[in-house]
Amino acid sequence: MIPIPGVVVAVVLAGIIYAAAHLINGWVFQLTEFSPHISLIYIPAFLRLANVLVLGNLWGTLATMLGGFLLVFFYDTPLLEYGPNILVSSLSGLCAFVLFSISFGRPVDIKRGTDWIILTIICALANTLLHHLLWLAFYPEQLKEASQVMRMAVGDMAGTLIGAYTLRFLAIRFNWRLPR
Repeated sequence: MIPIPGVVVAVVLAGIIYAAAHLINGWVFQLTEFSPHISLIYIPAFLRLANVLVLGNLWGTLATMLGGFLLVFFYDTPLLEYGPNILVSSLSGLCAFVLFSISFGRPVDIKRGTDWIILTIICALANTLLHHLLWLAFYPEQLKEASQVMRMAVGDMAGTLIGAYTLRFLAIRFNWRLPR
């Protein structure tokens, strides 16, 4: 078990990496972006899963949440509107691991490509559905067109698969063993 100060440092670093990845993703994949919330390639979607995988359910979710709150300084969105979006984004990685474990009765194996595909689909759909339900209920101005649901899901899946298969390659190459 990592001592609490080590966990706090890891959470802060993971949060900073998440926020930086979001900003870099917006710059690199600007041509695939439909809005500040939707892109056809969204690499930070992978970090939602990676944070939970590496830091555990609570600390990984908090790391993603911290990263989301760091992004408040870069956008004009009021915190009362941005906060629920951060919460939904942060919970999608946790939802994916919990639903995977319940559905398959075992933990995720990071070396199995099929596990990553399943996690990716669960996480992308959870994130997309939760965001759109939130927007429908409280922020209808975020709903531009019906196709944005599919675009968000595809973007999260693409970004997660790019990150996941990079991690899987490294895990196999260097024989990594992560707690899960």
